[in-house]
Amino acid sequence: MLSRRFLRSDNGAHWSTDCGANMSDRSWEKRVAITTLIFDILLFVATCVYVWYAGGQLRAMNGQLEETKALAETAKIQANAAAKQLELSERPWLSAQISVYQPLTIDEKGGRMGIRAMLKNTGHSVALDVRFSGDIITLLTPGLDTITAGYAGLCERLRKRAEGEPSGFSGSILFPGEQLQIGALTDISRENIEAGLKTSQAEGKLSFALITCIDYRFAFAPGHHQTRYVFHLGQPLPTGGFMGFFDPKNLPNDLHLIPSYIGNSAD
Repeated sequence: MLSRRFLRSDNGAHWSTDCGANMSDRSWEKRVAITTLIFDILLFVATCVYVWYAGGQLRAMNGQLEETKALAETAKIQANAAAKQLELSERPWLSAQISVYQPLTIDEKGGRMGIRAMLKNTGHSVALDVRFSGDIITLLTPGLDTITAGYAGLCERLRKRAEGEPSGFSGSILFPGEQLQIGALTDISRENIEAGLKTSQAEGKLSFALITCIDYRFAFAPGHHQTRYVFHLGQPLPTGGFMGFFDPKNLPNDLHLIPSYIGNSAD
Protein backbone atom coordinates (compact mmCIF):
# COMPACT_ATOMS: atom_id res chain seq x y z
CA MET A 1 0.00 0.00 0.00
CA LEU A 2 2.73 2.36 0.86
CA SER A 3 4.53 1.42 -2.31
CA ARG A 4 1.55 2.24 -4.55
CA ARG A 5 0.94 5.60 -2.98
CA PHE A 6 4.54 6.43 -3.45
CA LEU A 7 4.35 5.55 -7.09
CA ARG A 8 1.22 7.60 -7.60
CA SER A 9 2.74 10.47 -5.84
CA ASP A 10 5.86 10.18 -7.97
CA ASN A 11 3.94 10.00 -11.24
CA GLY A 12 1.81 13.00 -10.30
CA ALA A 13 4.88 15.04 -9.57
CA HIS A 14 6.38 14.07 -12.95
CA TRP A 15 3.13 14.98 -14.75
CA SER A 16 2.96 18.30 -12.98
CA THR A 17 6.51 19.07 -13.98
CA ASP A 18 5.84 18.25 -17.72
CA CYS A 19 2.67 20.34 -17.75
CA GLY A 20 4.46 23.34 -16.27
CA ALA A 21 7.22 23.00 -18.85
CA ASN A 22 4.72 22.89 -21.71
CA MET A 23 2.93 25.96 -20.45
CA SER A 24 6.24 27.73 -20.09
CA ASP A 25 7.19 26.81 -23.70
CA ARG A 26 3.86 28.11 -25.06
CA SER A 27 4.23 31.33 -23.13
CA TRP A 28 7.73 31.79 -24.53
CA GLU A 29 6.55 31.10 -28.08
CA LYS A 30 3.74 33.59 -27.62
CA ARG A 31 6.14 36.24 -26.40
CA VAL A 32 8.46 35.49 -29.34
CA ALA A 33 5.54 35.74 -31.76
CA ILE A 34 4.37 39.02 -30.28
CA THR A 35 7.91 40.38 -30.30
CA THR A 36 8.35 39.28 -33.92
CA LEU A 37 5.06 40.90 -34.91
CA ILE A 38 6.03 44.12 -33.18
CA PHE A 39 9.41 44.04 -34.90
CA ASP A 40 7.77 43.41 -38.28
CA ILE A 41 5.39 46.32 -37.71
CA LEU A 42 8.25 48.60 -36.72
CA LEU A 43 10.27 47.43 -39.71
CA PHE A 44 7.31 48.10 -42.01
CA VAL A 45 6.83 51.58 -40.53
CA ALA A 46 10.55 52.28 -40.83
CA THR A 47 10.51 51.07 -44.44
CA CYS A 48 7.57 53.32 -45.24
CA VAL A 49 9.30 56.28 -43.64
CA TYR A 50 12.49 55.51 -45.55
CA VAL A 51 10.63 55.16 -48.85
CA TRP A 52 8.81 58.44 -48.24
CA TYR A 53 12.08 60.17 -47.31
CA ALA A 54 13.98 58.61 -50.23
CA GLY A 55 11.17 59.62 -52.59
CA GLY A 56 11.39 63.16 -51.33
CA GLN A 57 15.13 63.13 -51.79
CA LEU A 58 14.73 61.70 -55.29
CA ARG A 59 12.19 64.35 -56.20
CA ALA A 60 14.48 67.03 -54.81
CA MET A 61 17.42 65.59 -56.76
CA ASN A 62 15.33 65.45 -59.95
CA GLY A 63 14.30 69.04 -59.41
CA GLN A 64 17.93 70.05 -58.89
CA LEU A 65 18.92 68.03 -61.98
CA GLU A 66 16.32 69.79 -64.13
CA GLU A 67 17.42 73.13 -62.73
CA THR A 68 21.06 72.24 -63.44
CA LYS A 69 20.14 71.22 -67.00
CA ALA A 70 18.27 74.48 -67.51
CA LEU A 71 21.22 76.47 -66.16
CA ALA A 72 23.62 74.50 -68.37
CA GLU A 73 21.44 75.12 -71.43
CA THR A 74 21.22 78.81 -70.61
CA ALA A 75 24.99 78.97 -70.16
CA LYS A 76 25.47 77.19 -73.50
CA ILE A 77 23.16 79.63 -75.28
CA GLN A 78 24.93 82.59 -73.68
CA ALA A 79 28.34 81.17 -74.60
CA ASN A 80 27.26 80.61 -78.21
CA ALA A 81 25.83 84.13 -78.37
CA ALA A 82 29.05 85.57 -76.94
CA ALA A 83 31.14 83.56 -79.41
CA LYS A 84 28.94 84.69 -82.30
CA GLN A 85 29.13 88.30 -81.15
CA LEU A 86 32.92 88.02 -80.89
CA GLU A 87 33.05 86.56 -84.40
CA LEU A 88 30.86 89.33 -85.81
CA SER A 89 32.98 92.04 -84.19
CA GLU A 90 36.38 90.54 -85.00
CA ARG A 91 35.84 88.91 -88.40
CA PRO A 92 36.64 90.48 -91.78
CA TRP A 93 33.89 92.19 -93.80
CA LEU A 94 34.43 92.89 -97.49
CA SER A 95 32.76 95.66 -99.47
CA ALA A 96 33.32 96.86 -103.02
CA GLN A 97 33.02 99.86 -105.31
CA ILE A 98 32.16 98.50 -108.77
CA SER A 99 32.48 100.30 -112.10
CA VAL A 100 32.42 99.49 -115.81
CA TYR A 101 35.60 99.71 -117.84
CA GLN A 102 34.23 98.04 -120.99
CA PRO A 103 30.60 98.71 -122.07
CA LEU A 104 28.16 95.89 -122.67
CA THR A 105 28.26 94.66 -126.26
CA ILE A 106 26.23 91.87 -127.82
CA ASP A 107 26.92 89.83 -130.95
CA GLU A 108 25.88 86.47 -132.34
CA LYS A 109 27.84 84.67 -129.59
CA GLY A 110 26.33 86.56 -126.68
CA GLY A 111 27.16 89.59 -124.58
CA ARG A 112 30.27 90.78 -122.70
CA MET A 113 31.04 93.61 -120.30
CA GLY A 114 34.23 94.45 -118.42
CA ILE A 115 33.89 95.51 -114.79
CA ARG A 116 36.33 96.62 -112.10
CA ALA A 117 35.88 96.09 -108.36
CA MET A 118 37.75 97.98 -105.64
CA LEU A 119 37.52 95.62 -102.69
CA LYS A 120 38.05 96.79 -99.12
CA ASN A 121 38.31 94.85 -95.87
CA THR A 122 36.32 96.91 -93.36
CA GLY A 123 36.57 94.28 -90.62
CA HIS A 124 39.17 93.51 -87.95
CA SER A 125 40.89 90.36 -89.19
CA VAL A 126 42.44 88.97 -92.37
CA ALA A 127 40.22 87.83 -95.25
CA LEU A 128 41.61 84.70 -96.93
CA ASP A 129 41.16 83.18 -100.38
CA VAL A 130 39.32 86.25 -101.70
CA ARG A 131 37.60 85.77 -105.06
CA PHE A 132 35.41 88.11 -107.11
CA SER A 133 33.09 87.23 -109.97
CA GLY A 134 30.11 88.65 -111.87
CA ASP A 135 27.41 87.70 -114.35
CA ILE A 136 24.96 89.52 -116.61
CA ILE A 137 21.35 88.34 -116.38
CA THR A 138 18.06 89.41 -117.93
CA LEU A 139 15.34 90.47 -115.52
CA LEU A 140 12.30 88.57 -116.71
CA THR A 141 10.26 89.88 -113.78
CA PRO A 142 10.89 92.79 -111.42
CA GLY A 143 10.97 90.49 -108.38
CA LEU A 144 13.74 88.65 -106.54
CA ASP A 145 13.29 85.24 -108.19
CA THR A 146 15.42 86.01 -111.26
CA ILE A 147 18.21 87.47 -109.11
CA THR A 148 18.11 84.46 -106.78
CA ALA A 149 18.37 82.09 -109.74
CA GLY A 150 21.35 84.09 -111.04
CA TYR A 151 23.05 83.86 -107.66
CA ALA A 152 22.52 80.11 -107.61
CA GLY A 153 24.67 79.82 -110.70
CA LEU A 154 27.33 82.34 -109.64
CA CYS A 155 27.71 82.67 -105.87
CA GLU A 156 26.83 79.14 -104.82
CA ARG A 157 29.42 77.81 -107.24
CA LEU A 158 32.04 79.90 -105.43
CA ARG A 159 30.74 78.93 -101.98
CA LYS A 160 30.96 75.20 -102.67
CA ARG A 161 34.45 75.21 -104.12
CA ALA A 162 37.31 73.71 -102.10
CA GLU A 163 40.33 75.74 -101.03
CA GLY A 164 42.68 76.29 -103.96
CA GLU A 165 40.05 75.69 -106.65
CA PRO A 166 39.87 76.36 -109.50
CA SER A 167 43.22 75.79 -111.24
CA GLY A 168 45.00 74.76 -108.03
CA PHE A 169 45.69 78.23 -106.62
CA SER A 170 44.20 80.23 -103.76
CA GLY A 171 42.62 83.64 -103.98
CA SER A 172 43.96 86.90 -102.60
CA ILE A 173 44.63 87.89 -98.97
CA LEU A 174 43.18 91.15 -97.73
CA PHE A 175 44.26 92.65 -94.39
CA PRO A 176 42.04 94.95 -92.29
CA GLY A 177 41.73 98.36 -93.95
CA GLU A 178 43.51 97.15 -97.09
CA GLN A 179 42.09 97.67 -100.59
CA LEU A 180 42.45 95.47 -103.65
CA GLN A 181 41.39 96.16 -107.24
CA ILE A 182 40.16 93.21 -109.29
CA GLY A 183 38.99 93.24 -112.91
CA ALA A 184 36.53 90.74 -114.36
CA LEU A 185 34.97 90.09 -117.74
CA THR A 186 31.29 89.26 -117.32
CA ASP A 187 29.10 87.70 -119.99
CA ILE A 188 25.66 86.48 -120.95
CA SER A 189 25.03 83.61 -123.35
CA ARG A 190 23.11 83.93 -126.60
CA GLU A 191 20.66 81.32 -125.31
CA ASN A 192 19.81 83.46 -122.28
CA ILE A 193 19.31 86.51 -124.50
CA GLU A 194 16.91 84.62 -126.79
CA ALA A 195 15.03 83.17 -123.80
CA GLY A 196 14.70 86.66 -122.32
CA LEU A 197 13.30 88.10 -125.58
CA LYS A 198 10.56 85.45 -125.63
CA THR A 199 9.24 86.45 -122.17
CA SER A 200 10.17 90.14 -122.05
CA GLN A 201 7.57 92.67 -120.91
CA ALA A 202 8.72 94.99 -123.72
CA GLU A 203 8.63 93.33 -127.13
CA GLY A 204 12.06 93.12 -128.74
CA LYS A 205 13.78 94.67 -125.71
CA LEU A 206 15.53 93.38 -122.61
CA SER A 207 16.23 94.60 -119.09
CA PHE A 208 19.76 93.68 -118.06
CA ALA A 209 21.27 93.42 -114.60
CA LEU A 210 24.75 92.78 -113.24
CA ILE A 211 25.09 90.43 -110.27
CA THR A 212 28.42 90.29 -108.44
CA CYS A 213 29.80 88.11 -105.68
CA ILE A 214 32.81 88.49 -103.37
CA ASP A 215 33.71 85.16 -101.77
CA TYR A 216 36.22 84.77 -98.89
CA ARG A 217 37.09 82.87 -95.73
CA PHE A 218 38.75 83.66 -92.42
CA ALA A 219 40.90 81.69 -90.02
CA PHE A 220 38.71 81.23 -86.92
CA ALA A 221 35.43 80.05 -88.47
CA PRO A 222 34.62 77.37 -91.06
CA GLY A 223 32.96 77.89 -94.41
CA HIS A 224 32.81 80.65 -96.99
CA HIS A 225 31.37 84.13 -96.58
CA GLN A 226 30.07 86.40 -99.32
CA THR A 227 29.10 89.95 -100.18
CA ARG A 228 26.61 90.29 -103.04
CA TYR A 229 25.66 93.33 -105.10
CA VAL A 230 23.03 93.79 -107.81
CA PHE A 231 23.00 96.60 -110.38
CA HIS A 232 20.52 97.46 -113.09
CA LEU A 233 22.02 98.47 -116.43
CA GLY A 234 20.24 101.64 -117.47
CA GLN A 235 20.30 105.26 -118.52
CA PRO A 236 19.37 107.79 -115.82
CA LEU A 237 16.49 110.13 -116.73
CA PRO A 238 16.63 113.88 -116.05
CA THR A 239 13.34 113.65 -114.18
CA GLY A 240 14.55 110.81 -111.95
CA GLY A 241 14.54 107.06 -112.34
CA PHE A 242 16.14 105.37 -115.31
CA MET A 243 15.42 103.76 -118.64
CA GLY A 244 15.92 100.01 -118.27
CA PHE A 245 14.74 98.24 -121.47
CA PHE A 246 16.95 98.14 -124.55
CA ASP A 247 17.13 96.50 -127.95
CA PRO A 248 20.04 94.01 -127.70
CA LYS A 249 20.88 94.72 -131.36
CA ASN A 250 21.29 98.44 -130.70
CA LEU A 251 22.67 98.95 -127.20
CA PRO A 252 23.83 102.40 -126.11
CA ASN A 253 27.46 102.45 -124.98
CA ASP A 254 26.82 104.60 -121.92
CA LEU A 255 24.80 102.24 -119.74
CA HIS A 256 25.24 103.02 -116.04
CA LEU A 257 25.37 100.67 -113.06
CA ILE A 258 22.33 101.61 -111.02
CA PRO A 259 22.25 99.99 -107.53
CA SER A 260 19.28 97.71 -106.97
CA TYR A 261 17.18 97.99 -103.82
CA ILE A 262 16.76 94.18 -103.68
CA GLY A 263 19.21 91.29 -103.80
CA ASN A 264 22.14 92.88 -101.95
CA SER A 265 23.42 90.88 -98.98
CA ALA A 266 26.41 89.94 -96.82
CA ASP A 267 26.98 86.90 -94.61
